[in-house]
Amino acid sequence: MRVTKRQKEEVLTSPLTKDVKMLNATSYEKWIYFSLTKGEIIEVTNPEQDFSWDIAFQRWYVKTNSGTSGKGKRRSYKYQRNRLEQK
Repeated sequence: MRVTKRQKEEVLTSPLTKDVKMLNATSYEKWIYFSLTKGEIIEVTNPEQDFSWDIAFQRWYVKTNSGTSGKGKRRSYKYQRNRLEQK
């Protein structure tokens, strides 16, 4: 899915957006672990047991520190705009 300039501007100017981080998650092997509390990338050696990370990225894959990915209590939500809202 292609992100438009308008969509980028909406994210950057949203009252809910605190900060925007660019992460290099282009590796086919390495996961990039991010702590929302610290607002930074962190090194994780055992993601299934580590509570310090919240979300991780690897190319087009994303995982949260919950369920089978880790023992944290993080959750995610898939937001879809109503077609009428997209105008």
